[in-house]
Amino acid sequence: MLVFYCLKNVRILSGTHDLPEFIIIAVTVILHKGKRQLLLSIAGGTACYMQLLHLF
Repeated sequence: MLVFYCLKNVRILSGTHDLPEFIIIAVTVILHKGKRQLLLSIAGGTACYMQLLHLF
């Protein structure tokens, strides 16, 4: 669900790629593969997404 929410406004073919969204997907995948805890990967991905939204 988070992946669809993050990528709903991304236009891959328009030439402007949204870097924060792809960073968040990578962070979430790394957290999930490393720890194998669903809630940790969801919470970690959400927290990183909120932080990156404020930075960019």
